[in-house]
Amino acid sequence: MELRHLRYFVAVAEDLHFSRAAERLNIATPTLSAQIRALESMLGVQLFIRSTRGVTLTEAGQRVLEEARLTLSQADRTMLVGRHAARGEVGSIALGYIFGPSVGGVVSGALAEFRKSHPHVSFALQKIETLPQLRAIADGTLDAGFMRTPSKYPSELAGFVVDTQELWLAVPCDHPLAAANVIAPDQLADEPFLAHPIEHELFLSGNGVAVSAPEGARRVSRVSDIISALILVGSGAGLTVVPKSVTQVGMAGVTYRRIGGKPRTADYVVVYRKAERSPAIKAFIAMLRARQRRAAAPGVAALPVHSAAAERRRVAT
Repeated sequence: MELRHLRYFVAVAEDLHFSRAAERLNIATPTLSAQIRALESMLGVQLFIRSTRGVTLTEAGQRVLEEARLTLSQADRTMLVGRHAARGEVGSIALGYIFGPSVGGVVSGALAEFRKSHPHVSFALQKIETLPQLRAIADGTLDAGFMRTPSKYPSELAGFVVDTQELWLAVPCDHPLAAANVIAPDQLADEPFLAHPIEHELFLSGNGVAVSAPEGARRVSRVSDIISALILVGSGAGLTVVPKSVTQVGMAGVTYRRIGGKPRTADYVVVYRKAERSPAIKAFIAMLRARQRRAAAPGVAALPVHSAAAERRRVAT
């Protein structure tokens, strides 16, 4: 039995007339009659009572009609889901992120834009540091991730920059340096610094300050993540470097100050598998590329995501 047998049967059952049903189906009446007889033979039951006065459904035909409609409806839904999946319009994406681009709105902004065109794609989010993210994407545990720029991508992965942020200092509120709006680098030589684990410093790119402490810092302690660093800053244990977006985070005992001299920045990238086959993931990466091209286009105001809200507040006042 094929779906066409059920479609022919439902058409006749609805019209109770072979010729009209055949015309609606765009087939010859004898062909339709033969297909209905074939269906009755396959089921081993009579579906219609044919007489000179017309066509009526048998009791068995009534029951089969209910099931046929359900079957056809599910088949149509299956075809629709398949088409949507092939275009990346349904599915799920396991996405990793680190704190900097997430608090600045890079991650939420990207998801919001993608949801407009792909409302049936869901995201499973996981906060995870850069190096574990790279491993998870390579082994398939994650599909893509927002992270610091690695000095080199593993052979099966690729990525591109989605955000660049100026780097600031997180300083204890009662520290003498907190009195200055801008802190000169030479003021930091003797300050204790809280830095990311040493493997970040070894394997992530940047200008030193992006992943560790400013050049010339003599006393460095390692912490596991940026929140831990801020907690320790608030306790007076030292200073740490943060992307500008993190300055929006209120942490007891912590204030944020600009670093003087040449601006120091950190790039953040989205990383994905080169041989990705999922249409939904490929559509998400394509959207991020288009988003980045728009931001880099001549004449487009390059207002960073993390400062957009602050700029709106400034204009309003």
